[in-house]
Amino acid sequence: MPSGLRGLMIAVMMAALMSSLTSIFNSSSTLFTMDIWKKHRPRATEKELLLVGSFDHGAFWGLMVGLVVGVCRMVLEFAFPPPRCGVVDWAPTVLRSVHYLHFAILLCGLTAVVVVALCNLTWWTLTEEVQSQIPLRKVSSVSRRSPPHAVTTDYSSQSS
Repeated sequence: MPSGLRGLMIAVMMAALMSSLTSIFNSSSTLFTMDIWKKHRPRATEKELLLVGSFDHGAFWGLMVGLVVGVCRMVLEFAFPPPRCGVVDWAPTVLRSVHYLHFAILLCGLTAVVVVALCNLTWWTLTEEVQSQIPLRKVSSVSRRSPPHAVTTDYSSQSS
């Protein structure tokens, strides 16, 4: 396959992956907010539900931290292969003493801590003062289509 088409195929696969992850994040956010949080706090305001449901930044950075730590472990595994018998093992302690399955459990815990920590950083906005709103004139579809003098009705002359 030519290199240009190869790059295009990689871009298409990355776009599909991002779309799938976004859908999963939005679905899980909605499920958690409406099915769990709403039952836990039935009088939650819309602002609180919005903040509880917006954990996509925390989930993204949790995945990124997990990816970086996992890739670092993988690079160390390739850089320090297991030595032959009788040869001194110069590998870092994390490779020699932590089994890869135990490392996966620790990595899952680290990712969960990052997600929870970043999601809880948004709670400070609940206590923030609401800024004054800018008054806007209501515009309806009738007032847009017709000039202002065409929609006049005199209600004072009608008898009840």
